[in-house]
Amino acid sequence: KDGSTDAASVRDWECRCVAPETGSAAAAAAVCARDECSVAANRQTCEREVDGDGRAVQECVDPSAARGDWECRCLAPYAGAAGVAGRARCGFDECSAGPAGGVCALAGQTCTDPVPSAAVRDDWFCTCGYTGETRAGGAVRTCVPPAGPCQGAGAQVCGGAGQACVERGEAWFCACVVPLSGEAEGQAARCGLDECSVTCDTCARRAGSHVCLDAGQTCVDASPYADSRSDWVCRCGDGSADATAAAAACDVDECERVGNAVCGAATPAQTCVDPNGAMSGDWVCRCAAPMTGLAVAAAASCTLDECLENASECKGQECLDANTLATSTGDWWCKCTGGASGTALGAPAECEYTYGGCAEAENRQVCEASGQRCVAGTAGDAGDWRCACVAPAKGAPQSRGAAVCGLDECRDVCLTCAQTSAGDVDPCTLAGQECYDSDVSPAALSTWVCRCTEGVGEAPLAPAACQDGECVEGGAAWDVCRGAGQVCIDDDVAQDTWYCQCASDSTERALLAAVAACGVNECEATPANADVCRAAGQVCKDPDTRLESTGDWTCVCPGAGSVSAVGRAASCAVDECLVAANRAVCEARGETCTDPTAAAGDWNCTGVQLLPRGEDDDGCSFWACWWWLLLLLLCCCCCVILALLLFVRRRHENPDEDDWKNNTDFKATAEDAEGLEMEDEARAEYKEGAGVGRQESSKSLLYGQSEGGASTPSDAV
Repeated sequence: KDGSTDAASVRDWECRCVAPETGSAAAAAAVCARDECSVAANRQTCEREVDGDGRAVQECVDPSAARGDWECRCLAPYAGAAGVAGRARCGFDECSAGPAGGVCALAGQTCTDPVPSAAVRDDWFCTCGYTGETRAGGAVRTCVPPAGPCQGAGAQVCGGAGQACVERGEAWFCACVVPLSGEAEGQAARCGLDECSVTCDTCARRAGSHVCLDAGQTCVDASPYADSRSDWVCRCGDGSADATAAAAACDVDECERVGNAVCGAATPAQTCVDPNGAMSGDWVCRCAAPMTGLAVAAAASCTLDECLENASECKGQECLDANTLATSTGDWWCKCTGGASGTALGAPAECEYTYGGCAEAENRQVCEASGQRCVAGTAGDAGDWRCACVAPAKGAPQSRGAAVCGLDECRDVCLTCAQTSAGDVDPCTLAGQECYDSDVSPAALSTWVCRCTEGVGEAPLAPAACQDGECVEGGAAWDVCRGAGQVCIDDDVAQDTWYCQCASDSTERALLAAVAACGVNECEATPANADVCRAAGQVCKDPDTRLESTGDWTCVCPGAGSVSAVGRAASCAVDECLVAANRAVCEARGETCTDPTAAAGDWNCTGVQLLPRGEDDDGCSFWACWWWLLLLLLCCCCCVILALLLFVRRRHENPDEDDWKNNTDFKATAEDAEGLEMEDEARAEYKEGAGVGRQESSKSLLYGQSEGGASTPSDAV
């Protein structure tokens, strides 16, 4: 564009970048920049993550004209570090970013969010500092502090102002609830809120971003109080403009104002580039090729390494540029290495080998045959030599053999590379495309291509003419993938080569022209599952999101050492006797703390603690348990002895009715008896005789006597 076609107006022409790229330069080629977030793939990378309400958690932001610096930033109320050229890790702590913290704080309790994630909501709980009791989704109702100043007027004054009452000795203070700050003794405080430094919905600092700082501007909050909101100001670095609750329009070409004069006066002359007119102090002076060097807001120190162009002339020897100043040329030289000496200015040197393995011609030939140079190791050791890559090729030296060398023309610097000098930006990146080298062998030169990142297409050694692929927004392929909640990708100009990829951290992709088989989180895909857990004040988690793993969603109780249950709400019983304060009350009275049920507030002190200390995990001390076992064993022995005594006595008083049949003196009587009368008479006669016989036997045993007279003690025994 020529600003004026008047013959008297010269050097007022400028180069302006063609849309969608932006940038311009007076009387020189412009450095064109493109908003990398306009690339669909970059934008979709950030927008893949959604919360439980289906809203995006992240957004794509391109902070400068530099390539590859686009970021995914968390959207309020989510927070987390931005991801450069990739997704951010966003979280949502309901205690600090939501109202949960205030609910607990107003009750004088502590708020905890066990899973500060965008996908897990309503899992926070309050903890009573006096008893240790917790309650999901609200303050503990039975949390009663000891009597103090905050039990009376303090609670009414602070609570009425939405502040927390804090006791310090006999005095009470009203303290502001985060993110507000400030306190006052004996009255409600005026809470401070610096909207330039605190993160909130109306502040300049939001989740993962800052409205003013990201635009290169300063933030000023003239009235940093909670009752004065959205009054912060973004101000340009030079003070030329400002804006309330938004970035200022500082669209000033700093090269025109100051940069051109500074860069143009440098030696050698340099070019001024202002990549972002809305940002102050970001203009740079850049050296003209083949020189390298740049500086922000100052003249650059340009260098010229002639070995970048002449290294191949050294034929495997080391190329050195004695003076890399831009004004010093023709002073590069070749130097022998690997145990050899010799140098030459602007040409290969005549090398004289004095030590090491490279003194052997056959060793040098191994390296030279692969276009590499021989490097000797320890002096005097003929077996210590290695082949090293020759610049611009790179690779680790190989001991006693040819090294594996490579030349990636997209990342390395050489005459045939995308970057011909250090500090350059390759043309693919400048065009918003990807540079790819299909053959990185040192002998394969000029094999790099530019590939489109938005649309499809590629071109050798230059930016490609990109075409709308089959994944164009609103197209049939795009609708298929979008309908399945997936991302459409087409990286080939041929037809029906598009595919769907899971819109998650999974790398699963489908076959061509098809939807991918992605994993499913049963807590997110089925709201009813999450509602079951949420109704019980618990958190829903799906440990395995694979399609073949179903029905494994779990409800997890809040707090440390959580109890969980699969497919249902868990029983989150809490033993109130685990609270030190409760246990101390009972121990002070010499009693034991017991909690009969899972209900809150039903613990009590019962009985006197009889058992000694040192109880094991089962609740019974070693000595106490063995004492009861021994007592039980003695009882069993007594029962057995008593049973035997009763049995002997019964036998003595009632002889067995069948014994008379075994006595030979009465068998004949029974056999000869006819009829029941004869048998009864025989039985009665036997009993009478047996009684007499047993009495005599008992006496014999007691007094140690027998029919033969007195017996010895041994006989008695």
